[in-house]
Amino acid sequence: MHDIADGRRAAPAPRVDEPTSLGNPVKGRPMWRATHRRGLSLLALFALVLVACAGEGATGPTEAGPTDDGLAGLGEAAEGEAPDESSGEDAQLTVAGGGAGSGVYLAAGTVAEWTRTRSGLDHVRMTAQTTGGLIENVRLVEGHETDMGFGASSQMFQASRGEGPFEEEEPYENLRALFPAWEASTQVVTFDPEIETIADLEGKRVNLGPPGSSSAASAEVALRAAGVWDQVEKEVQDWSEGVRLMQDNLVDAFFVAGPPPFPAVQEAVAVQDRDARFVPMDDVIPDILQEHPEQIEATVAADAYGGGVPSEDYPSVGYLAFLVAHADVPEDVVYDLMESILTDEGREYMEAGYDGFATGFANFPGFEALEQAGVKLHPGAVRYWQDQGEEVPEAVIP
Repeated sequence: MHDIADGRRAAPAPRVDEPTSLGNPVKGRPMWRATHRRGLSLLALFALVLVACAGEGATGPTEAGPTDDGLAGLGEAAEGEAPDESSGEDAQLTVAGGGAGSGVYLAAGTVAEWTRTRSGLDHVRMTAQTTGGLIENVRLVEGHETDMGFGASSQMFQASRGEGPFEEEEPYENLRALFPAWEASTQVVTFDPEIETIADLEGKRVNLGPPGSSSAASAEVALRAAGVWDQVEKEVQDWSEGVRLMQDNLVDAFFVAGPPPFPAVQEAVAVQDRDARFVPMDDVIPDILQEHPEQIEATVAADAYGGGVPSEDYPSVGYLAFLVAHADVPEDVVYDLMESILTDEGREYMEAGYDGFATGFANFPGFEALEQAGVKLHPGAVRYWQDQGEEVPEAVIP
């Protein structure tokens, strides 16, 4: 099952000179770099100016910080070399997020901004990277095309077994979890009052979300459970574009997967003279849970979006998302990041930037979900959780 949700059909990850919406130019090759603090040579400085100008000319000013934050590798240290504060080296990291209109887009930007401006970790710098979503993120982290990213427990379950969108690949072995980031639910939204079940989407045009996203994967699961997958006209636009298409009557409904309030759903609820409503999933939930043990039961609370949307508690299915890192990211870097992000001040900042983080923090430490997904903790995370007094199960220790 990977004709739509497979991240390999998504647009490639940004390459150098391709700015992201959340940050600055980032490389599409393995992102672990070490850069020296000593002054750049004239040649490196000239390269810095060229890249910064190319990025600004493409999209204008960026949001995640100074234009040199994503320019790893201009120093003299080799790729894969761990930071060494005694020698004055910095850790240059990227964190994979999502596209505009998604919660993961906000999450990655918030983590990168905290690390860059509030963490006090002078030896760690981070840039957020826009992607197609969580499936693509898992693939990028596994291949070390990015250092960190947000991944769904359901997709990591599939990746560790070579199933679903990963069925043509070897089982993944390099994903290492840090902490639960949010609890997600599948949400199906429409302006059409005659769409009362998932099966009613037969013959309709539906935006699934971008290829490589958990939204697209969740949409496929739900539509197949309703038996209408082949009868739906599919769009695979990003989340904000899905809202615009529905507002212009070019699609009849759209799917998202994430914790409420999901930004695209908020956009739909805010459309004047149109009444956004949730399409009930009750009739497909039992089949989904039977066929997909990696999914969990979830509920969107009544009035989660204000204005009586949804009109009552909305039963759904979902997953637990984690911040994950490649196994080769140094232990001390991961430990330092967690020690900074998971302070009271750090958590408050995370929730202010993306309120979905509150649902992840409520699921700490998330060991059971990792055991089910077949994913190990990062060694830096093992040390952090043990220092917090948590008994870490052997099954999640690498």
